[in-house]
Amino acid sequence: MNIAFDNVSLNNNPYEFAELDHEKTAPRETFMYDLARERGGVIVGDNYKPKEVVITGRIVGDDKNALEANVDSFKELMARFNKNLDLDYASGTRRYVATPIEVDIDRKYFHLSFVPFKVIFLVPSGVGEDITQTVLIQNAVTVSPYNGSFTIGGSAYPTPQIIITINSITAGTEVSFQCNGDKITLTNSLVANDVVVFDIQNKKVTLNGSEKDYTGVFSKFNVGLNNYIIIVNSSARNIKIEIDYYKKWL
Repeated sequence: MNIAFDNVSLNNNPYEFAELDHEKTAPRETFMYDLARERGGVIVGDNYKPKEVVITGRIVGDDKNALEANVDSFKELMARFNKNLDLDYASGTRRYVATPIEVDIDRKYFHLSFVPFKVIFLVPSGVGEDITQTVLIQNAVTVSPYNGSFTIGGSAYPTPQIIITINSITAGTEVSFQCNGDKITLTNSLVANDVVVFDIQNKKVTLNGSEKDYTGVFSKFNVGLNNYIIIVNSSARNIKIEIDYYKKWL
């Protein structure tokens, strides 16, 4: 099994990992309203808090001087923040964006060629994700409103990009994306070859790479089936719909 932080392997000389703890789910936060004139309440939403990934192992060196040089290199590596922590998992790579928050190098007097270490990584998002995107495409859509659906894999909330490419259009003035009760709208003159991106991860809308004002609320997506509606305000249109996302994992 390989573990790498910022592309540096923690299971290759001079580092040897021994134990990995990353499968514990991040703490779940729920949002609840009290019921008026009733007992109890109702949960109206939830979110996952940051989680910790713990790695233990040892640093090795051919002699005392080499060991101490390798310890210094390890400390420098663990001083980096918001870097990719990549783990071999489930026949693929699970990626966490993480920062070491506790580095314990427990050296005793007899540690001349190796020294144990323990590192606690903080993952602010609380989830890991695949390193390759899943891409869903619907070509040559000519109707508006267009009702579609897609199924999202993983075990945690996804944050896709919805990319709408205008193949051809007549008198285009507006495009909107609606999913799970939330709708986001870009009002702008639209012509052939325009590319509109609704970026759920970064909460922005772009037209041909330039950020634009928008109205509405960005949708929240479910693991599993998601039904959506795309409306292009125009007298005629031909568009390509592309949904890109990384599967996220608790």
